[in-house]
Amino acid sequence: MATLKALCEDRRPKLGTYVGEFVTPGIGHILRSAGCDFVLFGMEHGGFSIESMKTVLRAMEAAALPVIIQVPAQRYADISSICDIGTEGIMTPMTATVEQARCALDAMKYPPLGKRGCGMPLAYERHRGTMAERMAAANARTVYVPLIETELGVQNVDAIAAIDGVDAIWVGHLDLSISLGIPDQLDHPRFLDAARRVAVAGRRHNKTVAILAASVEQGRRFYDMGYDMICYGEDVLIYHDAISAGISQLRKELVAST
Repeated sequence: MATLKALCEDRRPKLGTYVGEFVTPGIGHILRSAGCDFVLFGMEHGGFSIESMKTVLRAMEAAALPVIIQVPAQRYADISSICDIGTEGIMTPMTATVEQARCALDAMKYPPLGKRGCGMPLAYERHRGTMAERMAAANARTVYVPLIETELGVQNVDAIAAIDGVDAIWVGHLDLSISLGIPDQLDHPRFLDAARRVAVAGRRHNKTVAILAASVEQGRRFYDMGYDMICYGEDVLIYHDAISAGISQLRKELVAST
C-alpha cells in the first residue's frame, strides 16, 4: 500500500474520488476495487461527525486506501482532533495566506515542527514505540493539503506552495470561480488563468497539484494543465446520474413495449 505521503511525492497521475454522503463500512473496499488511489472525505459540506470519520478511517485502513479529510474550518480543534483519530491527510478550506497555512501546520504537527497537543497513546497508533518515536512518526506521516478557492489564495499560492510541510496544493474550483465573479464558468479565461497559476506554483516547488474533475474530459484537461492528482466525481452525483440514466432508459423501453 502506498501511503498518502508517498503518493504526494510521486509526480505520476494519482486518481481518486470525493465522498460526501456514503460512509458505509464497505466504501473503502468498493473504491479500492474501482481503482482509486485515494479518497477525499468532505466534512465541510458533508455534515460528517468526528465519530463517523473515526469509523470510516478504520474501514479505509482495512481496504489499504489513503484518505484526505477536508475539515470544516481552519480552527485548531478541527484539525488536531481529526489528526487524533488517525487521518494521514488534512485539507483546510478557504486557505488564502501563508499565515493560515502555517497555523494549520502548527495544529497538525507535534513539536518541534508544530504545536499540536499530545494525547497519546492513541488507539490507531497501536501503542508502538516511545512517545518521542510516535511523535516523530506522526509528523513524518501526516500530509497537509491547503485548499485554494479564493482570488486572494491564488495571489498568494506561490508563497503557500513554498512552505515546508505543504505536501499538495488543491484548487476548490467552484468556490474559486465564485470568488472570481464567474460562478461555475470553468472554461472562462479568468478561471483558466488562475488554475494555471496554481499549477505553475506547485510545479515550481515540486508539490502535487490537485483538483476535482466532473468528467473524464475535464480531468484530462486539468492533467494537461499540470494537475497530477485528479479527484473524479462526487458520490452523490455519480450515484444519482447512474440511477437516473438507468431508470430513464428502462422507462422508455417499457413504454415502447406496451
